[in-house]
Amino acid sequence: MRDGLMKCDFGRVVFSLPGDLHWQVLEGPVFWDEKDTEKAGRLEGFLGNKSLHKQQFVFREFAENGALGCIEGDLWRCNQLDDLKQNSWFQIAKIESLKKEIEEKEVLGYGEIDEGKQHSLFTTWVAQVKSEIALGNFSKIVAARKEKLSVMYENVDVLSTLEDLRMQFANALVFALQLGDEAIWIGCTPEKLMVLEKGLAHVHALAGTITKDQEHSWTSKEEQEQQVTHDFVGSILKQNDVVDFHSTAVQEVSMGDIKHLATEYVFSLSYGDVAHWIEQLHPTPAVGGWPQKEAWRWLNECEVLDRKFYAGWLGLLNPDVQEAHMFVTLRCAEISKEGVFLYAGGGINNASDPETEWKETAAKMNVIKGSLRYWED
Repeated sequence: MRDGLMKCDFGRVVFSLPGDLHWQVLEGPVFWDEKDTEKAGRLEGFLGNKSLHKQQFVFREFAENGALGCIEGDLWRCNQLDDLKQNSWFQIAKIESLKKEIEEKEVLGYGEIDEGKQHSLFTTWVAQVKSEIALGNFSKIVAARKEKLSVMYENVDVLSTLEDLRMQFANALVFALQLGDEAIWIGCTPEKLMVLEKGLAHVHALAGTITKDQEHSWTSKEEQEQQVTHDFVGSILKQNDVVDFHSTAVQEVSMGDIKHLATEYVFSLSYGDVAHWIEQLHPTPAVGGWPQKEAWRWLNECEVLDRKFYAGWLGLLNPDVQEAHMFVTLRCAEISKEGVFLYAGGGINNASDPETEWKETAAKMNVIKGSLRYWED
């Protein structure tokens, strides 16, 4: 379910790529794909109408008919964010009628409710997803939720939050994206959808999660989750007749109190083919489900939550150096006049336990929550 994104004319983004000691900044006009429908070649057609000589920060919502757009301009780099702080970047204009303390949280999309009701709604949703899997319709579906924090939106110190996130998670894409003056999205995502450097494409198959509170190590449940995503990426390579590639062994990726399983595919790719690959890869089973298209369609019809940018993708296209840095929008928060919201999800298969999935989403939300900086009233 989605309400539609408020489209604007101007945007800005600050981000730090994994392992980069610099911040990169892009601000300029926002261009939108007005079709708002999923079809083959949508991204290719959209980017084909843009300048071939401008850097573009491209973003897409999760939903099948989700918004697709880009900020286009000249990219510049900085070591510190002090200049941006002085210029009052990433602030939302205050509305007095909304200046009130928020005491409750929100999950799924049912309105402001207490934590006990949140828990009940989410675990019931997980059980519904499992029943679909038991019917043989899917082998995996990702169940997601959001949580509303007791923080006033205008008090969030976005740039200090970014600095802390990069200090904690140097191997992730750390970003703040503002479109107009309606909302800011911040995030810290480890998952590469498509990174192209020096003619080599890198695609992550990252799925399966355990938290520090779980007493066991990896089980067949998490291994099956990751294997589905790994096999999916392999099938995309096969469809595109890619036979010369390298696939890494399964590795652990840690983020705070959570760990994921991941493999990475590496293969040669032309810069001009990036859009084609992104369209085929999104959404991977790691954020949607399997079978890919059927799970995506089912979520669009049955999921109460409007995921917006959560589990979509975003990143930089740089034609000057023929590079692309596209990441899945995970470990993220939305800061808007409606409040401050955290988003997270968990992969559900026939071995999933609803209570464990609830705790897993809470642990994922803690990645942002632990670094969130704000002023007290």
